[in-house]
Amino acid sequence: MYLDSRSYMIFQEIVNNSSVTGKELEEKFQITRKQLSYSFDKINQYLKDNGHPGIKRLRTGYFQAPPSVIAQHWVKETDDRKTSYTYSDEERAYWIELRLLCRNEELSTYHFTDELQISKNTLLSDLKKVQDKVNEFHLELAYNRKEGYRLYGSEYHKRELMIYALRKLLNMPGGEEKLNCEYQIHQDRLCELKANIGEIEKKLFLQFTDERLKELIYFFYFTIMRIKRTKYIEKMEQYHLVAATKEYGVAAVFADKYQIYDDNEIVYFTVQIQISKVHNRACRDMENPVVLKEIGTSMLERFESVSCVRLGEREEFLEILYQHMKPAIYRIRYGYHVEPDITAMVLPKYQHLHEIVRKAVKQYEEYIHCTFPDAELVYITVLFASWLQKEGKLAEIQEKKKAVVVCTNGLTVSQYLLISLSELLPEIEFLECLSLRGFYEYGKEFQIVFSTVRLETDKKQFLVYPFANDTAKKAFREKVLENIRGSGENAAINPSLTALLTGERIQFTKERPEWKNAVWMAADPLLEAGVINRNYVEKSIEMIEAEQRFILIADGVIIVHAGVDDGVSEIGMSLLRLPEKLSFYGYMDADIVLVLATPDKHRHLTALYQLLDLLEGHGNVEKIRKAADVQEIIDLVEEYAK
Repeated sequence: MYLDSRSYMIFQEIVNNSSVTGKELEEKFQITRKQLSYSFDKINQYLKDNGHPGIKRLRTGYFQAPPSVIAQHWVKETDDRKTSYTYSDEERAYWIELRLLCRNEELSTYHFTDELQISKNTLLSDLKKVQDKVNEFHLELAYNRKEGYRLYGSEYHKRELMIYALRKLLNMPGGEEKLNCEYQIHQDRLCELKANIGEIEKKLFLQFTDERLKELIYFFYFTIMRIKRTKYIEKMEQYHLVAATKEYGVAAVFADKYQIYDDNEIVYFTVQIQISKVHNRACRDMENPVVLKEIGTSMLERFESVSCVRLGEREEFLEILYQHMKPAIYRIRYGYHVEPDITAMVLPKYQHLHEIVRKAVKQYEEYIHCTFPDAELVYITVLFASWLQKEGKLAEIQEKKKAVVVCTNGLTVSQYLLISLSELLPEIEFLECLSLRGFYEYGKEFQIVFSTVRLETDKKQFLVYPFANDTAKKAFREKVLENIRGSGENAAINPSLTALLTGERIQFTKERPEWKNAVWMAADPLLEAGVINRNYVEKSIEMIEAEQRFILIADGVIIVHAGVDDGVSEIGMSLLRLPEKLSFYGYMDADIVLVLATPDKHRHLTALYQLLDLLEGHGNVEKIRKAADVQEIIDLVEEYAK
């Protein structure tokens, strides 16, 4: 049980001031005798629930608090709970959502306005936003005079909302301290939970990340609080396999310490453990570690075959991938996401790499019978990007254009405008915000200027006005991106499939050559154009023989390539169609041979992504096999390279 704000302030007044009377409390807090009695009963119930003796109310009008209660709850300032911090609209919504989930009495308008120190009109505006948010969790917010504000929906969805709100509050400045204060959470309870979670780590030979450990302490605290109030979770049919895992047994021991014996609740705790991000795990205690590592190896091979990039230090990379994927597959299988969503930050820079990772991850998706959402997949993209960057094999897909912001409205507005534009357009590197005079004196290199007034400059400029709503923001973003990308510079850096796979580089043959000769025939247009030299073809054949690299990217389609330092002068691609499938060194059968050449590890990604998209299209490989002439293939390429 927790105390509402009024009862908490009364409780602190009694503890801090042994000479206060009931009459003085009524006057100080502007309450009736009946309301005081109600709060007093709540205070004693709260103390009882936390293992303390109650406060006695004497006939003289005074109160007698036990020494143990005074020692633990005395504070220097009664109203220490109130601070000068002003919550934003979003932050108030998180507090309201959590309060709705922790209600044990009717919640009126007064409860929220008093606790958040806001007006009734502000609260009504906040509640509309809360209604929209809870709807996303399949819940309904309703009000009636008898029960006040409350949420309707399944316990499972309520806990999803609770986790969402808690995570947001814990990430606020001072959020943890405010939670402890608002809900009277004592350090001894938190220390006990932390110790019990530590036992889980020891038994499972793992270590939760610091951030996840803090989250679990509060998730479990509030979950236990709901269970104690008989808010039980529904039967979790989709998680029936969880009961057979070691984590379930460990979770059952944890639940037993809090007198929780319901199987569905134990399953719920188990899922929270399984989806948690960890620093390390002991492999011998993992579920199917051999299978997961085999899938990881297959995924890496698939990534290498479609990206034409060979990773070094493979074993180390596979171990890191394995450590990431173990909790990730549980999160995806159970529909949880515990990481911050970084898609908006990562995708503008690594979109094509992300799409290649999406194709490589299919074996994991088949294993768990779920599709990886972007919010999870993007972390694997970052893993590949960072590894390639470490090896010097990944430059940015396109160097960001640099921009400055010119604002004549003072420092505060200028900084706000700079931050807003940086968030709206992550594809652009914003250098700084300048005054009108500062702009004309600015000496650093930049290509774009965003300004609140028209400037005399030969730089590309965009006038910025206050955005009326999200639609206006989206329209402005699209306008800017369309303008800066319309010059064709990106096409020169990262050519499309149509620019590479032209008519003169597509060949049909009726011959049935030996596989090495087929590679030479496929590479011939690139050799003739000077895109590659003979060493490149020899290295490509050597890779097939020595490394037996699996370069089959679709049924009967292989993409042959060597390294960037093996004789490439520029980016290029060619295609050879054979009359029937040949065996390439005894481990791949193909009748369509593509040769790819690239002078670095990133310029080919746009065209490669378009090629993979084409080959995965229904019936497209057969269309290539049955094409009457080269033009039919060119038409197909143009359809997928728009």
